[in-house]
Amino acid sequence: MQSETEVQELTFQFQHLEISVQVRIRPRAGSTVSSTPSVEVAARTSPGVEPEEVAVVEQVPISRELEEQVLGASLAPDLAAVPLPFLRYLEDRLRGGDSQWTPRARLARAFRAGVAAHRRLIGEFCESSSPGIPYRNSIYIILRCPNHPHGIWTSDYSLFISNCGGNQYSDFDRNCVSHAFATRAEGDAFLQGARRRWPPALHR
Repeated sequence: MQSETEVQELTFQFQHLEISVQVRIRPRAGSTVSSTPSVEVAARTSPGVEPEEVAVVEQVPISRELEEQVLGASLAPDLAAVPLPFLRYLEDRLRGGDSQWTPRARLARAFRAGVAAHRRLIGEFCESSSPGIPYRNSIYIILRCPNHPHGIWTSDYSLFISNCGGNQYSDFDRNCVSHAFATRAEGDAFLQGARRRWPPALHR
């Protein structure tokens, strides 16, 4: 009879993306039959790889329950408490001294925005705005806009504004689905929530 939790690990390598799967099997008391295993998935990209070179896809099933949990959180501590183990590989790529907006909270915020974007892209009504954070945006991701129905990303704010169909003083086109982030790591988390790959880069 098993007396301790068994851990099995399997690693997959897809070009620049490495995915590790850990299965923890906990036996039921007084039984030789194992209970349902719990699975943890972690993914890492190779150092020096630009995000547009890596296919950012859904690595684990995102349940409706998890979507509702992350959409229901807006404060930094609440976002940090949402269980998103598949985003942990991104935490080391974030820096900042804000005590509330920790790397985990920022990634959850970005993932939350991606979940809202996914719902809009599939035609669901989703009224959700991201809470503000004390970091300056430098990455602008458009998943859908009039000029680029399949999306683009840019580091040029003026290109972002013009392609969203507005300007810095007016509302964006209502069919536009977009978000801005301070880092590419947050962009990765956003795209995982949106179930999208990095769109093509747009430069002047």
